[in-house]
Amino acid sequence: MPVIGLALPGLGNLATYTVTVSSQDFGIGSFLVALITFIIVAFVIFILVKVTKRWGIEQPKNPPSFFYLTYLAIISPHIGH
Repeated sequence: MPVIGLALPGLGNLATYTVTVSSQDFGIGSFLVALITFIIVAFVIFILVKVTKRWGIEQPKNPPSFFYLTYLAIISPHIGH
């Protein structure tokens, strides 16, 4: 998260951020990085869904099942070899 580190003065690397509470150090930097990454990804997915709805892009009526896609990916390349 170098961009977040640049936005907050004196922070540097957010992943190494620690908080001291009554002589105990809590390393919360990795958690904050994961939380910020989750929020960014969730926001991007939200925007993508809104854009696809506005453009009228819809899901197919009968999408292939998970098991069929698994069969295609795992089993079918090995058939006939």
